[in-house]
Amino acid sequence: MTTAATTRRGLSLEAQGLTCSFGGFLAVDRVSFRVEPGALVGVIGPNGAGKSTLFGMLTGFLEADAGRVRLDSVDITSLQSFQRARLGIARTFQVPREFGSLSVRANLMAAVPGQTGESLLRLFTHTGRIQREEAANNAKAEETAAFLRLTSVLDLSSANLSGGQKKLLEIGRALMTNPCLMLLDEPFAGVNPVLVEEIMQRIRDLHRLGMGFLIIEHDLAALTRLVETLHMMDQGRLIASGSPAEVLSRHEVLEAYLGGAGVDVSSQPEEHTR
Repeated sequence: MTTAATTRRGLSLEAQGLTCSFGGFLAVDRVSFRVEPGALVGVIGPNGAGKSTLFGMLTGFLEADAGRVRLDSVDITSLQSFQRARLGIARTFQVPREFGSLSVRANLMAAVPGQTGESLLRLFTHTGRIQREEAANNAKAEETAAFLRLTSVLDLSSANLSGGQKKLLEIGRALMTNPCLMLLDEPFAGVNPVLVEEIMQRIRDLHRLGMGFLIIEHDLAALTRLVETLHMMDQGRLIASGSPAEVLSRHEVLEAYLGGAGVDVSSQPEEHTR
C-alpha cells in the first residue's frame, strides 16, 4: 500500500508542560513527553486520568491553558486541528464518527483534505479537475479499504458496520489525509478479539513503513504486545514512562491503575520489530 509513511518523512511530537482545566477541575497537569519519529507509543491510565484531554490538546481540538506542543521542534500550539492535520498529524476518536448515511467508500473519499469540489464556484468552473481528483480519491479509497480488509463492505452503509469495522474505517479515514503520525483513542474498545488482532496487524504494517503512533487504550494485554514505550497517567499527571514491563511493574502504577492488584504482561512479545 502507498501510504504517507512511504512519501513523507517521520515526525516527532513533543508535549511541554501541557495543562488544561475545566472549571475548577485540573484535567491535565503539566504533562511533558516526546514521541520520536516512527515510534510506537502507548498511553494508559484509569478513567478520568486526562488521556483524551491530552489528545485534544496535541491535535488542536482543545486549547491548552499552559504549555506548548511542538512538531519536529516547530511550535504548533496556536494552530487549529485542520492545520495540524495538514502537517501530518491524524487522530481517531474513542467513539467512531463515521457518516452513517454514507457508504464506506464515500466516508473514505470525504476525508481527503482540500478537494476542489468543496468550493461552490469551482464546482462549476473546474469540472475536469474535479473529475480527475474524484478518480484519484476513489482509487485511493479502494486501496485503503483493501489494506484494511474492508473491500467487501466498501459500498455498504457505514452505519451497518460492526464495532471493529467502524474502528478500521476510522483508521482508514485518517490514512486518507496522508499522515506521518497517528493518534488513536481506544482503537480496541468494543471490538471482538478477532478484529482486535486485525487492527493490531494493520498498525504493525504501517509502523514498519515508518509511521508513528500514539495510542490510548484500556486493553493492556493487547497494548503491551504492540507498543515499544508506555506512558502512565493518573489524576492528570504523567507518573511513569518506559517499556511496558518497566511501567507496569512500578508500585505507583499498580496502585493508581489496579489498586495494587498487579498487571499480567506475560503475553508481551520478546522483541518489538519494525
